[in-house]
Amino acid sequence: MNTGKVVVSSSAWLTRDVMLISLSACFADMGYQAVTAIFPLIVVVELKQPAYVYGLLLALSYGVGSVFSLFGGRLGDRHGKKTIALIGNLLIPLMSVSVLFPNLILLGALFVFGWWARYFRTPARRAWLVEVSNPSYRSKIFGFLHALDIGGGIIAVGYSVILALIGFPLREIVLVTAIPIFVSSLCLTLAHTKLNEEFVRAQSIESKREQGLSEAEWRVSNDFVFRALLLSATLFGFSCYALGSPIVTVAQS
Repeated sequence: MNTGKVVVSSSAWLTRDVMLISLSACFADMGYQAVTAIFPLIVVVELKQPAYVYGLLLALSYGVGSVFSLFGGRLGDRHGKKTIALIGNLLIPLMSVSVLFPNLILLGALFVFGWWARYFRTPARRAWLVEVSNPSYRSKIFGFLHALDIGGGIIAVGYSVILALIGFPLREIVLVTAIPIFVSSLCLTLAHTKLNEEFVRAQSIESKREQGLSEAEWRVSNDFVFRALLLSATLFGFSCYALGSPIVTVAQS
């Protein structure tokens, strides 16, 4: 009996492209999260700068970085999500090479630019993952991406702490972080950009039927959800704090 329900083909959720994009997130975090852990030590402990200088650099990184996220997302829609994601990812190692300059202004500028690049590529990369994944497994796929993302950050903190404890120069630790970031870019280069149009179309039709909504009603409903999620993300942003503060406190004590 035909119930009129759209059947989405059941392909494996962990496809080659999902794996590559997720691994890219993992390797990227293995790099720049280690920079984040070591950078406050270089600014405050090694260069003897006041803590507010580090705070100012973080404010520029995170605050202005959110604007770069908006630009990156829009450019991804116009010029291709893979292109924008790859451009941003290739610029993140600016954070790694920042330590080649003893001057605080140059060091801080490259660190900030690298963070802006990270923000710039993130929306395009996530939208790209949506396009190459099966909507039926999307929650699972983004959970997998987040797990590798966090895992990369844990590895970054682990090896940076170990290298610092055994006396490895801080600036050399930061230079090493460029390696996993370039591996991250390689993963993006190998990933495909073909849209799963069948999955997207089927999911849209199925969503409307399950909710019993017309085209206009469905669009209004989704617009409300989008605005609610945007407000939620904004409020969550006010709860963020600088991880560098406890790092500097422990180092100085």
